[in-house]
Amino acid sequence: TLAGLASVVSQARQASLSRIERTARNQALPLSWAQQRLWFLDQLDHAAGAAYHMPAALRLKGQLDCAA
Repeated sequence: TLAGLASVVSQARQASLSRIERTARNQALPLSWAQQRLWFLDQLDHAAGAAYHMPAALRLKGQLDCAA
């Protein structure tokens, strides 16, 4: 029901999220499932990888917050 869905959303907003801990960068990080899939597809057919290229250009305005 709509009321039940609203209740779930409300509870999710109140849930506390655990902090993501920084990890050492002295070794290779494990690939995500999506990255593993793309690697596998590239191994099967190198030309197929071009289908996943998404060229784009952005124009950003304003001051850069280097501390962020």
